[in-house]
Amino acid sequence: MKRFKILWIVLGTIVVLVGGGFIFANYVIDSTLGKMTTTEKLEKEEAEISEEVIAKEEESQVVNIAIFGVDKNGDQTDGRSDAMKVLSLDAKNNVAKITSIQRDTLIYIPGVKQDFEKLNHAYAYGGATLAMQTINYNFDLDLTRYVAFNFEGVQHVIDAMGGIELEIKEYEVPYISNVSKSGYQHLSGEQALAYMRVRYADSDYVRMDRQTTVMKAMFSKLTALGYTELLSLLNDCLPYIETNLTKDEILSLGMQALKVDLGNIQTYQVPRGGYEDINHSVSYNGYSPLYVMNSYQDMVKDLHQDIYGDDNYEPSQTVKNTEAKIYEKFGYIQK
Repeated sequence: MKRFKILWIVLGTIVVLVGGGFIFANYVIDSTLGKMTTTEKLEKEEAEISEEVIAKEEESQVVNIAIFGVDKNGDQTDGRSDAMKVLSLDAKNNVAKITSIQRDTLIYIPGVKQDFEKLNHAYAYGGATLAMQTINYNFDLDLTRYVAFNFEGVQHVIDAMGGIELEIKEYEVPYISNVSKSGYQHLSGEQALAYMRVRYADSDYVRMDRQTTVMKAMFSKLTALGYTELLSLLNDCLPYIETNLTKDEILSLGMQALKVDLGNIQTYQVPRGGYEDINHSVSYNGYSPLYVMNSYQDMVKDLHQDIYGDDNYEPSQTVKNTEAKIYEKFGYIQK
């Protein structure tokens, strides 16, 4: 969500620089990426990847990267991942896709927790590693790479770009400072952040759409910047980023993204039907709401259809067993 925008600025900047020359891009990456916080690689054997998808990346040529937007606790340690997305780069079809995952989904957290929880709590319990393991375990994905951001950098980066243009709806106006009418507006970083955070005007799913709209507006602005401005923006972004991507992987992804129409990114959400796919809401371990879904197996099938174009995916036994345990413990309402 918000932090995904910074990732796309970084990746998009590298795309433009690579387009201007591989040697120059390599020099820039060597001299600037040290400003990011880098962590250890997560091996597939440790990532809770099911046997059904362990070879999926090689077979499909789709690279999935987890995107986490993290709230800081009062002591500046990592809290919950407020935003959870999967960026999929499809090399076979030259397509980029973004899948938003409902953070309040009731799932099972493996590893150190081994209990049912909200999906976004996994990051607080075990950082990006446990969050990726949890998504893989519950959704049959193959995540081993991630990028994480905190809220601090969003406003700063948008201001560094000179603001962005967005269309504001009438009912959104009261939530954005110094905006008095609907229609297309030039927003500062503070205003754009307020727009992305609008929570009670409609639904969390519409909120996800707003955040994707901001991402696209930022990339549109990015493509109009010159090399000097791009380098300055890259330097502004990097201190807010944590990742386990290596320099070689970033260069490779940049080269791959050159072939993708980044102005036509495909967007999806899990669950696909929004609130219609929620069976009921529960409280557990002092937290609420936690959403019990109508069908976890259908969510996984939809996810594989959206990301991989696989119309016949059969969820793993892990997904089936977890679904059964959720319904046994929290109930299921026949509709």
